[in-house]
Amino acid sequence: MKKKTIEESIEKRCEKINKLQGKLADKFDMEDIHQLRLQVKKIRATFRLLNENDHQEKIRLPRRLKDLYLSVGMIRNIQLLRDKISKEASNPNDAIVLATLTQLNFDEDGWKEKANKYSKGKKVIKKEKILKRIDTAVDEKTVKKFARKKLSEMQAQGSIDFSDNALHNVRKILKDFTYTWPHIEKYATSAMPIALRTQDKVKSLTEMIGDFQDTRVFLDILHVGTRIEQPTQNGSAAMENFKYNLFQQKRKMKKQIQNRLNHINLQAATRSN
Repeated sequence: MKKKTIEESIEKRCEKINKLQGKLADKFDMEDIHQLRLQVKKIRATFRLLNENDHQEKIRLPRRLKDLYLSVGMIRNIQLLRDKISKEASNPNDAIVLATLTQLNFDEDGWKEKANKYSKGKKVIKKEKILKRIDTAVDEKTVKKFARKKLSEMQAQGSIDFSDNALHNVRKILKDFTYTWPHIEKYATSAMPIALRTQDKVKSLTEMIGDFQDTRVFLDILHVGTRIEQPTQNGSAAMENFKYNLFQQKRKMKKQIQNRLNHINLQAATRSN
């Protein structure tokens, strides 16, 4: 991939991020948050690809952008959970359900206050500063080194039996593949295991783990531990029923993901590179 093409891609991402930064202040629309985080993930994946070239000075996200990314991520998690509770709680007028929603609103306000420190004022990323640091194109050697490193990282996560944290890390690795695919497709196909040899296959598994991760985060926000007992099926237990159903969904998704990951021959892929 030519240096100019990489530069054009990064320039476009920087412009989108700064535009979305301006839209976020005080409002924090769910779709705007999603789009900003998407652009950050894409540009970060490109940096990670470039950094595999021995001649490239290491490029990282600016601290201010990382802080904004994390803050709005928490806001979006709360927004998604609040919507899910409102739609799926068996008794939305239950006192505990209403108290939980009130607490979520309070928590969201706190994260908005933090996010506003970064969404307002100077740009969170300066394209001129980033572009000045790009030294090289993405060649075949860089792509294969990037793919081998990511597959080895994925294999390492599997060695600890794909715990919740491991699955989260696998998802981040898969996203690095997805978001750099236009830059790596020419050379990466032969380096990937068959189950991950197309962008659609990588994206499908990424989304599957993404649904699991959302559910895991929801349970964390609700302070649900590693096990939860079957609640009493009555109106006063509406919130406990919601938590239990969420917990069961997470367990089911995890088994499906583990089964799919166990059928990917990562060891053979890393050996072949």
